[in-house]
Amino acid sequence: MAFRRFGIFRTPHGWHGYDGDGNLIQRGLKRKNEDAVNESVDFGKPLQAFLRDGKIRVTSGTIGNKIPTIGGLPINNPLAGINPFTLQFNGLYQLVATCPATSNGYTMFPSSAPTLSMMLTVPTDTDTEAFVSLASITVAGNQDQFQIQNHLSGSLWGERVKLTDEPAIYYFNLI
Repeated sequence: MAFRRFGIFRTPHGWHGYDGDGNLIQRGLKRKNEDAVNESVDFGKPLQAFLRDGKIRVTSGTIGNKIPTIGGLPINNPLAGINPFTLQFNGLYQLVATCPATSNGYTMFPSSAPTLSMMLTVPTDTDTEAFVSLASITVAGNQDQFQIQNHLSGSLWGERVKLTDEPAIYYFNLI
């Protein structure tokens, strides 16, 4: 069983491209039509970001057998979601799960429900928190164009390893 450390990912074609004149273009952006934005989402898979009713929502799933929260609500609550219109346009954001851990090596990780939030980058793990990028979200135009690129295809199980004075190392495996 191989473990893979998650971080920022790019699709095989990349987020940006150049046209024949050398102008930077962003590929794959769609009008703010929820069906078009969600066309690549498999709603049967856990932890998939999608746009519905004007909010970025996440399909039900777990990290270390704990259901993540958005704004204090579990992701399986119909009211849980992130308002994408608060994001700056022409930006690339990461939907990040912050997974808390205690400082001793014997407590189950994560020690409480992970929280989901939008960030510009995925922070570096510390002894007390691990960060997992669930999806990349590109906002373009006048906040009327979105592209969601999901990074996961299942729930996660985490393992925390602390061997020296260096920060703890976190590994995640799909379950």
